[in-house]
Amino acid sequence: PTLTNVPANQTLDATMPSGAVATYTPPSASDNLDPAPSVSCSPASGSVFSHGTTLVTCTATDHGGNFSTASFSVTVQDTMAPQVEHLDMVIKRVGNKTTLTGVSLTFTKALDPLAAVDIANYAIAVPGKRGKPAKPVALLRAELDPLAHAVTLVPSKSLKMGAFIQVTARSSLIDTAGNPLDGNRDGTAGDDLVRTLGIGPSLKYIDGTG
Repeated sequence: PTLTNVPANQTLDATMPSGAVATYTPPSASDNLDPAPSVSCSPASGSVFSHGTTLVTCTATDHGGNFSTASFSVTVQDTMAPQVEHLDMVIKRVGNKTTLTGVSLTFTKALDPLAAVDIANYAIAVPGKRGKPAKPVALLRAELDPLAHAVTLVPSKSLKMGAFIQVTARSSLIDTAGNPLDGNRDGTAGDDLVRTLGIGPSLKYIDGTG
């Protein structure tokens, strides 16, 4: 059998962390003896194609078992910016004393490992009172959990409960494809995330969308 109208190569932008759905019309097949040879393609139209280039192979088979193949490629570009999915406070209790020992940020996708542990990409501060500037809190390290897409910020000293803190993740954070952070979750890369968290039993306020 002969395959005609083979789809052209496709290039798509990722629409989800796992890649993008690609659709196509399978090629047509004709044969001298079989009026309706079967056509199958793999991966099938409507499948999720992962980042990078995937070869789609289409096979036409007639009733005598004769077959021919044709192929085209689907390339998925990873252009989705990483976002902060949620923040969690790391609390330590020793006896009757409770302190904040870290802040965990979970991202929507994998970060570049070097950028993820660079403390210059983050900041923690205690907001000032009555219009005074925020007081920075020194960061000791940033710990990456690559499987969970999470980073835990560890301050140089524990913070007391009963206060607000301001957490910043800067747009200099990038994912493994080099896309910078989408801090305000508007679908456009290149802006910081800034959130204010309450760290006390009576302070439950989290600003923004958190």
